[in-house]
Amino acid sequence: MQPTDLVRSAVIELTPRDFRLAHRLRALSGYRRGKTLIRLLLVWLFAIAVFGVSDYLDGARGARLLNGLLHAAAIYGLLMVGVLLLMSFVLTPLVIRRRFRQDKLVGLPAQVSWNEKRYKVVAPNAQSDVQWTDYNKILSDRHSFLFFVSDYSFQILPTRFLTEAQIADIDRITARFRD
Repeated sequence: MQPTDLVRSAVIELTPRDFRLAHRLRALSGYRRGKTLIRLLLVWLFAIAVFGVSDYLDGARGARLLNGLLHAAAIYGLLMVGVLLLMSFVLTPLVIRRRFRQDKLVGLPAQVSWNEKRYKVVAPNAQSDVQWTDYNKILSDRHSFLFFVSDYSFQILPTRFLTEAQIADIDRITARFRD
């Protein structure tokens, strides 16, 4: 139940930093998922196998082949981690800055409100009214809540605009809808 003095609404104004933190939360959450880790492992093993077959066909045998495979494993592993970090922590912030420069509507203030059944956002350029059960994933950290309507589309609610009681209320309401 909602405490009688709890206000279930706030005015938010998204900044590039909010988007960067949200995308970081999304990326790190995705990297920790079992499916993602298995896919990365399979790509890594495939790359090592291709290198091994190539090295074998070039005449490498025994210790030379093993040494080449170990080096390839290390290089490909570092390369994969490097690409993931580059995408998440370098390229995404560049895209976000560009979006804020080009799209003046993205940073306009919005009124958010919620209750036990839904989350509502009203902004000068758009509005949404979504039942909690219609979100397919909800993530949160100390910076924000992310409400996913699909794998790639989500709403950001920065916690800096909320009181501790409001954060606890949203945590309680969304707990049953989280992964």
